[in-house]
Amino acid sequence: MADWIMGWRSSSIRSSSPSPLQDGSTFPRVSPEPPPLPPAAQVKSAGVVFDGCHANPTLNPATVDTLTTGAWIKSGEPLCLIGDSETGKSHLLIALGAAAAHQGIQVRYTLATKLLNELLEAADERQMEKTIARYGRGDLLCVDELGYMELDRLGAELLF
Repeated sequence: MADWIMGWRSSSIRSSSPSPLQDGSTFPRVSPEPPPLPPAAQVKSAGVVFDGCHANPTLNPATVDTLTTGAWIKSGEPLCLIGDSETGKSHLLIALGAAAAHQGIQVRYTLATKLLNELLEAADERQMEKTIARYGRGDLLCVDELGYMELDRLGAELLF
């Protein structure tokens, strides 16, 4: 588990890193009684595959199994994936979002740069409540690539 639990990185407002999902995407909802998910070794949902054994051998499959249950979402606990570049954090974030959607949890995915830019714009236009309400509608908000942003004080206050 070590440095894996937390899913954001921080560095610059303009991201050159490609996004695996289109920014602002929502995962499709599944029927109320979806079949059970397979174990962590192969989480397949909404076209996303996470193979914990090959993506990052230091990641404990039991941890992924626990996270795919969604109990942390239902109890309102945050999750943040932390680690070096190219270790599979975004892949795991998307797989967990897909697993949550598979369970009927409403999931939204966005890049941290997009979220921060929208919050800055909303602050300028006095539309914060509307923007926060839009992002708060779902059960789970997956914010990716925080590490590619450079935050000033206002940006940090808005984002956190």
